[in-house]
Amino acid sequence: KSLDLPAYVTEIGVGSFYGCIALSDVNFAEGSRLESIGDYAFMNCIALQSITFPATLESIGAASFFECVGLESVIINEGALTVGAQAFQKCSALAELKLPASLESIGKYAFHTCESLYKEGLSYAGDAAAINAYISSLGLKERPEEAPVVPEAPAE
Repeated sequence: KSLDLPAYVTEIGVGSFYGCIALSDVNFAEGSRLESIGDYAFMNCIALQSITFPATLESIGAASFFECVGLESVIINEGALTVGAQAFQKCSALAELKLPASLESIGKYAFHTCESLYKEGLSYAGDAAAINAYISSLGLKERPEEAPVVPEAPAE
């Protein structure tokens, strides 16, 4: 139900917590050195409600929070550079989003079907290029319904 990540963790790997349907809290220790969240890392964690990333985070991978339908609040602190394609797609409850001015790229459909964000809920202090990327990530003209293809784990 709760995940407390120690400060020494620098990366959350591909698919690490994929489908952990009871996971509701992710907490980062003070002094966290987390730099990246891999693709599909928290995909389908339907009980997750809010997340505030540490200032050391630089990248959020593709589909990393895809279909986290209970996710209501996301705060990405200054220092983050990229949000991958479909990162928060189908997070239908997402009503609060804070993006840092440091953000350089937002992938296609990163916030697609996050209807609560279409009009309100966005807080951003950066330049027009990144806000245009955010608007583009909503995919308002196109409606892809397919889930991202998750690679199978290698045989051991």
